Amino acid sequence: MKKQILSFLFILSAALLISTSAFAQPTAPSFFLTSTADPGQTLTYTVGTGNGEFTWNVTTTGTAGLPTLDTDNDNSQTIKWPVGASDNDVYKLTAYYKSTDGCYSEMLEYTVTITKKTIEFTTSSAAQEATACSDLTGSVEGGDYPDNEATHTDKVYQNVTYGGADNLGTVTYTIKSGTKYYDSSLLNPTDAAQTLTATNGDADKILDLITNIAYINTTITDVVFTVEITGGTTTTGVTLAAGTIKTSTITVKAKPTIAF
Repeated sequence: MKKQILSFLFILSAALLISTSAFAQPTAPSFFLTSTADPGQTLTYTVGTGNGEFTWNVTTTGTAGLPTLDTDNDNSQTIKWPVGASDNDVYKLTAYYKSTDGCYSEMLEYTVTITKKTIEFTTSSAAQEATACSDLTGSVEGGDYPDNEATHTDKVYQNVTYGGADNLGTVTYTIKSGTKYYDSSLLNPTDAAQTLTATNGDADKILDLITNIAYINTTITDVVFTVEITGGTTTTGVTLAAGTIKTSTITVKAKPTIAF
């Protein structure tokens, strides 16, 4: 009886061993790669070739959720990284291959770190500083400053740029002089901040902040307005923060006076 029990246990152990090995597959990565992505960016990842089956998975410790993977079991995944992903969120993308013979490859792991780009004036604040003449009574242009992007009689153009993969959609900003905030024509002063929004009319990464000068400077000195970027969005809705070069100035010259 004892011999029969031992024989049965041996057969059972062998069967379990065969059963386990029949369903073996990679459980941990052996090769590692790293890259970066912007929130909302769509990228394609490809691993090798073969007529067998590729298995993909993605995990994260972030709070923006996981991207959707296709279920084609082929050698590539086109992934749109979550729009709401935060800067330095980390995603682990893994893949392994099972050949038509039933043999497995090692598992690959791709670590993708989200890098959230900022928006800022394209050059130094000094290069973006602009000058305009005071308007005259009745919204009449008050000067003949050269018509270029740095200086203009009635309009000031200041370029804001985004360094990410997507296109720049909107920019929010304020205009302030002294303790007062102004609208995009340098009118209607308020004590509370006025958040202004500019929308990019082109499918690109540069937006012109256009200030239509309607301010009448009745003082005897120039009046300086500070333009400050407060944020923005990409065309896919990613929220953007202001970068290092986030302020510039507009100087409205004192209106010359004459008298009889």
